[in-house]
Amino acid sequence: DLSGCIHLLGSEENYCQQIGHRFQRYGFEIRIGIASTIGAAWAFARTGSNRTGGNASLLPLSIEMLRLNPSVLGKLHSVGITTIAELLRIPRASLPSRFGQELLTRLDQMFGRVPELTKLERPPEPVMASWAGEEPVSDRVGVLHVMRSLIESVANQLTERQLATQRLLARWHLVGAAPHEFSVNLLQPTASAEDLIELMELQLEGLWIQEPITTFRLEAVPTRHVVEQSGSLFGGGEASRAEARAAIASLVNRLSIKLGTKAVLRPILQADPQPELAIKLVPYIETATATASSQLAHQEATASISLPRPLYFLPRPALVEVLALHPNGPPSRFQWQREHHRVVHTWGPERIETGWWRERPIRRDYYRTETDRGRRFWLFRDRETARWYLQGVFT
Repeated sequence: DLSGCIHLLGSEENYCQQIGHRFQRYGFEIRIGIASTIGAAWAFARTGSNRTGGNASLLPLSIEMLRLNPSVLGKLHSVGITTIAELLRIPRASLPSRFGQELLTRLDQMFGRVPELTKLERPPEPVMASWAGEEPVSDRVGVLHVMRSLIESVANQLTERQLATQRLLARWHLVGAAPHEFSVNLLQPTASAEDLIELMELQLEGLWIQEPITTFRLEAVPTRHVVEQSGSLFGGGEASRAEARAAIASLVNRLSIKLGTKAVLRPILQADPQPELAIKLVPYIETATATASSQLAHQEATASISLPRPLYFLPRPALVEVLALHPNGPPSRFQWQREHHRVVHTWGPERIETGWWRERPIRRDYYRTETDRGRRFWLFRDRETARWYLQGVFT
């Protein structure tokens, strides 16, 4: 809304230039439209033909500039209406019955016959609490007392707003030293003051208070809305599964604080054709706060696996002696751990090959096999050396 601001910069053109220069400094290319209504400015910005203009400038514009539903646009195109001028030649009274009330609303908004309000997106207020006492705090008992009070305040704010957090960020201002920051990361969002206090106390066990602390600040980041789980009439259901997930999360939180996040790991799939490189161990808590891009990569890695994989992988593929009916055929017998295995069923081959950018290209033919004793193994033949290896066991 530029009302009452244009005279500060001389003209609308100067105002547009200043806005454009600010965006260009950050690498954006923009088109600006100024008009007496939101709809008209929206249309001018998208057509790029005018930065400013009156109602007459709107008539040659296409009907797509009216911000209509695609189904309404389809109906207009079906009767040969492509511009706003052509649309206005049709009697207004006949428009709602043929194209719906939305068409009249958008026309009136564009030409200023009915008001259109802008919806402001305001950033949410931070969930935080702070403390500044008359005397600095230097003993651990005092620090714990202040932190418990701040956590209770933050937890109450989360509960009132129906929010939960996965991270507490603490900041201390010290006497004669630089501010100290640390965080408490959680596997699952929570608003429980009891859980947050317990984890904070574990975190403080490993911290050494070097100088007296003058001010404390605690903030919950990020926050998300809480989804209530309804219980089941006969037990079980989603509520029971949520309790189980909460118990696991509590254990992971404690272990991660005690041992460090890099000591509590979980495997995630990678989009790699080489099986021993298709799994990566990452901190458990980091996977819970993964970005959308990393989650998409995990989904792509899952989709790339077309055949079942064994649950048990050998630390490294084991060289085995294999008897095949013909050189490039499936295994009929093999020896592993001084035991002979006769194959009665095979599935495959599943052929994998790594890209040219690898230092040593991998070319393998994998077979799922079942022996006469009912055991199932995962074998592959190296197409470069013609040697056979066992890589996994199906349990």
